Amino acid sequence: MQAEFEVLRRVPPELGTSAVALETGSDNPLGTPYMVTTHVPGRALRTADWNPRFATALAHQIAPPAGAPRSHRHRAVGRLRA
Repeated sequence: MQAEFEVLRRVPPELGTSAVALETGSDNPLGTPYMVTTHVPGRALRTADWNPRFATALAHQIAPPAGAPRSHRHRAVGRLRA
């Protein structure tokens, strides 16, 4: 979880969720390690719900065509438009 937390701390806010806090111990009110992240609008999909259309839309959002203006290189992943 520590590695995931460190990676999420580097994610630009316009790209997706960001890490806020990490508790690695179990001596807390939850009784287990946990991580707090920012909210990403949208809905979670089951693996079975993914299809080529969603995968293509996600690929275009996180990796726009070469030569795209810098301002268009990262869109919010949580707002998948498909």
